[in-house]
Amino acid sequence: MRCLLALVALVSLASCYDLDKLRASTSSRCVGLPLQLCEGFETGALASRWTPALAGATLAIDGNFAYRGTHSLRVDAPLSAGPTVQAEITEHDTFPASDFFMRAFLYLPAATPPAPLRVMTPFQTTPPLTGIAFYVVPTSSGFSPRISDSIGHQTYDTLMPSFATDRWVCLEWELFVGTPGQVHVWVDDVEYTDLALRFDTMTSPPFGTLAFGLLRQGAAPAHSLWLDELAVDTQRITCAR
Repeated sequence: MRCLLALVALVSLASCYDLDKLRASTSSRCVGLPLQLCEGFETGALASRWTPALAGATLAIDGNFAYRGTHSLRVDAPLSAGPTVQAEITEHDTFPASDFFMRAFLYLPAATPPAPLRVMTPFQTTPPLTGIAFYVVPTSSGFSPRISDSIGHQTYDTLMPSFATDRWVCLEWELFVGTPGQVHVWVDDVEYTDLALRFDTMTSPPFGTLAFGLLRQGAAPAHSLWLDELAVDTQRITCAR
């Protein structure tokens, strides 16, 4: 057992994590994997393809806590009254793309505030920055995925089981761009069939930026989250790769 100490603003959050239990493998599977993008943060630094987008929160490469390998991306959000807290990494090399899959391993501690958190989204590179976002939203037993469509100004929630905090969860979704387009969502390789959606996913100009990380609206206490083994491809990635 080792302890991971998080200092966020003036609030000290000390938690002990059994890293051997939570770490699935000591090796990242991103190395040499034939995917369009796979990022395990194993160099210990943010790769040049990524650009941070920060507003009231911070990003760091964590060399103590990971799902696979030895490093992950850590987000620290301080106590905030809002209106927007953001700590995302963005990239443009994925585009142009019309049918793509995005996967992330996400760790939410039990102390994560009960607020919707955006963790993955493609959006326009120029204003109005329209996008389709993957959120995790609080429930009575954990968190659940949500799709938020800023084209049609709709949100789509699930009635399927929530996932618990204090563990790594594998989140994957497909976005097919079209009129209509399609969306599919998987949690730990189980498809959430009520989030198999058909709606207009076409924007003009088209999507040109992809973001992973945290975006949150409104007041919340200080908290942290971790992301690892981020991946993008033109076919199902699954949790095993």
